[in-house]
Amino acid sequence: MKNLVPFLLLIVVSGCKKEQLAGPGDPFLIREITVNGKTDQAFEYNAENLLIKENVFSLCENNPSDELSYTYVNGRVDKMNSVIRSLYSSTESICNPATGIHHELSFEYDDQQRISRVIQSGSVTEFAYNAAGFIEKQTIGYNGSAYVFTYEYDGNGNIIRETDSEGKTTFYEYDNGKNPFYLIGQRPAFVSPFNKSPNNVIKATGNQQFERQLTYNADGLPAQVTETNGLIYVYHYQ
Repeated sequence: MKNLVPFLLLIVVSGCKKEQLAGPGDPFLIREITVNGKTDQAFEYNAENLLIKENVFSLCENNPSDELSYTYVNGRVDKMNSVIRSLYSSTESICNPATGIHHELSFEYDDQQRISRVIQSGSVTEFAYNAAGFIEKQTIGYNGSAYVFTYEYDGNGNIIRETDSEGKTTFYEYDNGKNPFYLIGQRPAFVSPFNKSPNNVIKATGNQQFERQLTYNADGLPAQVTETNGLIYVYHYQ
């Protein structure tokens, strides 16, 4: 099995200011992402159009490699449960529904209704917000150590600079399109330009480097995304 620490450091919380999430009747709910005609990711929603399940298939044909489930209280995420198989080294284990590493994350909120802490077994993450209401510092306490990440934003609320716990910095650039993952509030325990910025990240320089090409539908949402690895991801909406 691969080392668990990188995964635990990925499960971190985010609370962006005034997210314009999709609501009832909204046509912007992403349903599925396919690669070469096969499902790569699938999303499920409740009657209020809140994201309740995310399945990541990756190399698997029939069973997801990773599963994330969301529980809400009064419209806010209360818990996120995950079953992670992608950390295993063999395809047989990654695609076997009987395997998996289970995690439960619990969320706490401040008096401004922002996520203030996320708690899981052996780990507590705490946050500091800037004057605009965005997370500027994130401290993950794990196994007696503290890992600090810092973020800077543009005027639209996109993460444009990220410095990790080792002091390595990545700079991000964006398009003007709508980010479907931001709209559905995907992975509230994961600070990332891919789902916590209202626009779509198209380029990274610095510690991480990539470039993405996007085409859009009539609603201004991504229809196809060509990643650095050459794969073309097709986005399907409700």
